[in-house]
Amino acid sequence: MENQRLFDKTIQCIRQELQMKFKNPQDRGLRERRLRLRVLFGNIPINFASKFRNQLGEESTDDEFSKLFHRRLHSVTRAELLMILDNKISEEPVEESPKVFDSIWPNRPLPASMEARFKQALDVLKAKVINNNQHPNQDRLLCWINRLQQPNCDDRTVRWSTICHRETGAALPMSPNCPPTMRIVTESDMFKRIKAKEDIVAANEKLGFITYMKSHVLFAHDMTSMVLENFELLHVDIMRNLQVLEFMTTKPMGGGSATPPYYVAIKAWLRDQQHNSNSIYSCF
Repeated sequence: MENQRLFDKTIQCIRQELQMKFKNPQDRGLRERRLRLRVLFGNIPINFASKFRNQLGEESTDDEFSKLFHRRLHSVTRAELLMILDNKISEEPVEESPKVFDSIWPNRPLPASMEARFKQALDVLKAKVINNNQHPNQDRLLCWINRLQQPNCDDRTVRWSTICHRETGAALPMSPNCPPTMRIVTESDMFKRIKAKEDIVAANEKLGFITYMKSHVLFAHDMTSMVLENFELLHVDIMRNLQVLEFMTTKPMGGGSATPPYYVAIKAWLRDQQHNSNSIYSCF
């Protein structure tokens, strides 16, 4: 049941990614989409990999999803993504130990009862980051991991893909293509609930737009096969959010004083987090 739920949400995000259009082949959004697709394909549960692989096919078929996949992506990207599925198909099925997956969704705080499992997952992630010494952001990723090892860590983060709005295009000056997300927060809800930075915590209780990094790490470890890639994508998303909010609130082209108040409030809240020595944002 849980695998079906994850598969359905992942497929929805893949479809949204494939529907995105880029006019400039040098658009950095293409590279970021490729990274997101790697992670999404890595998130496909093993027991759904063969069916999905057959649906896509080696070449375009009459299937709508297959057409989208083969017509929108470069052949190198297609081969890379199909290889991810092939590797899953070749894996020996293993019997998973019972886990309460609903309690470790990334937009929920990590339960204290899962702290031991989280520490094990963090050790695996740390080893992967250290071994990948060519990563341009290795220092920041290790800083995050060091923060997460502290018992008083504030692991709350805000991802751009979660708050980038599609309804009125408030974010269009900076990001014409909002990246898909498994959880969409509506613009009307943000307008209604967030007027100032003091509203952020209460609003999140209702909207769930904050990503808890501890839960994200454990979720990726338990439910996906691309732990480092998920962590890297989280880094890209968090960085993009800081850059976009700075642009939107300070540059006339980004909206300036006309920027929606919820974006201004989120930026102010994140700035406070950057001065919080226990926060993930103190690594910036």
